[in-house]
Amino acid sequence: MADTPGRAGASSRLAVLERAARIGAWMWDLQSDRVHWSRGVHDLSGVPVGVPPSPARAFEHFPEPWRGRLRAACRRCASRGERFDTECEFVRADGGRIWVRATGEPVRADDGGIIALRGTLQDVTEDRRLREGEEAAERFRELADAMPVMVWTADADGRVDNVNRWVDDYVGPDAVRLLSDPHSDVVHPDDTADFARAWEADLSAGRPFEVEVRVRCGADGRYRWHRVAATPSMRADGGIDHWLGTGMDIHDERASEARARDLSRRLESLFASITDGVMSLDHEWRVTLVNPAAERILGRSGDRLTGRVLWEVIPELAGAPSEERYREAVRAGEATAFEAHHPALGAWVREAVYPSREGLTVHMQDITERRAAEDALRESQERFRAIARAVTDVVWDWDLTEDTIAWGEGLPEAFGHHPADIPDGAAWLARVHADDRDRVAGEIAEHTARRAPDWDSTYRFLCADGSEALVNDRGVFLPGPAGEPVRLVGGMSDITRRLALEEQLRRSQRLEAVGHLVGGVAHDFNNLLTVIMGNTELLIEDIARDDPRRELAELTHMAASRGAELTHRL
Repeated sequence: MADTPGRAGASSRLAVLERAARIGAWMWDLQSDRVHWSRGVHDLSGVPVGVPPSPARAFEHFPEPWRGRLRAACRRCASRGERFDTECEFVRADGGRIWVRATGEPVRADDGGIIALRGTLQDVTEDRRLREGEEAAERFRELADAMPVMVWTADADGRVDNVNRWVDDYVGPDAVRLLSDPHSDVVHPDDTADFARAWEADLSAGRPFEVEVRVRCGADGRYRWHRVAATPSMRADGGIDHWLGTGMDIHDERASEARARDLSRRLESLFASITDGVMSLDHEWRVTLVNPAAERILGRSGDRLTGRVLWEVIPELAGAPSEERYREAVRAGEATAFEAHHPALGAWVREAVYPSREGLTVHMQDITERRAAEDALRESQERFRAIARAVTDVVWDWDLTEDTIAWGEGLPEAFGHHPADIPDGAAWLARVHADDRDRVAGEIAEHTARRAPDWDSTYRFLCADGSEALVNDRGVFLPGPAGEPVRLVGGMSDITRRLALEEQLRRSQRLEAVGHLVGGVAHDFNNLLTVIMGNTELLIEDIARDDPRRELAELTHMAASRGAELTHRL
């Protein structure tokens, strides 16, 4: 039927309204199973007017999952009269996609039966984009508020226009204005100039911005270090649309870093001051760490050692005892220590090796001087033992500091004691005769106090079998660094037999003297007898001639005198 002028005018006005609202009407005649689209639906779909689609073709403009949802909605509307109103994607004839609002309702006959479905399709792409933008913005705000960092946005000129709640809570309720005001004290005065120069430079260049500054807390006025960063969001034409920024509190991190740097410096200083060598190796035997002492021991600088395989930089160690012990420690996973002579290094080195997950740590100590001292001490001890065997005295060495006595090999033979029986001064004094003990102890104390160079004493010493030996003990005091006596070295001689022999010799000499005396007396006695006999003969003659009594008295007196002389000589 041809349109009347009134109907044509109404249709024309409806078409204008449909184009303006980007909306069209549709009807699905369930009895004929035909679909009718208005001019507005043809405009939305891009399907030419006069080419009505079948229901199946009409549903093909809706991609899944919306196609299945619309079919189900139409079935419920046709069977139960349920209206529907939903948004879904719509594919145009040229392949472009838009969002449409699809509504539907039943059309009933006079008897109430449903004979058709009708509804509208409206292009809501722009509205949906706006809503999605608003929803995205709301989600962004929710996400920004949930993040434990400051989040802010700024316009293309760098003026802050939005902040999350973390900025509000820290800076204060007027955070947007304060952050946009170049004269505010939100940034520490000492950081303001550098912050402004960096921000202006990156803002002009349109490049990402990052700086560390102190930001004032609005609650207490204290400044804390923050890492402030911003990234530009670009428009399609290449211009900056806005800036998205963050601020992260790094105050505690910087304090920890400062403490860590200070600790690192102190550890480096301590590491460098250690007199023993320390070297670390990784699992590839590369040197990762070496201190100055280790450099001196190894004869290589840290620059030559660090990062290189140990056996390559010091080939003398390859195949040496150190390499074998290092590898064994790694295989066993156990620490070990050993001493090794390195001819190439010209040193004796004591090494303690500690395996770990990172590799191996080696503690090195140059013991060349110690080994030389030990060798010298061993030679000295051997000479001491040789001298002790060569002399008849019992040689001893008394360490006054440690109160220990080392005895020569002649002690058991001379006195029956084993050296272990007399290990110190107390044990030695206990074997000095009780009547001599205090005197000898006093002599030692006196010589020690006045730092006398030597000591000489004779006393009775108790042998292991209970007998007594008369000994002569002589010692020399050895001084310490301050001149104090620290050792007393000497020898003890058994003079019992010597004194007995000397006494025997003296007795023999006395007997010999007596013998000579007796011989002289006998000679004199014989002479006296001769005189007496001669005088007696004369006396007898005189008696015969003269007075016998006078001559007898003189003879008696003379005999008495010679007898007294003889008695005195005896």
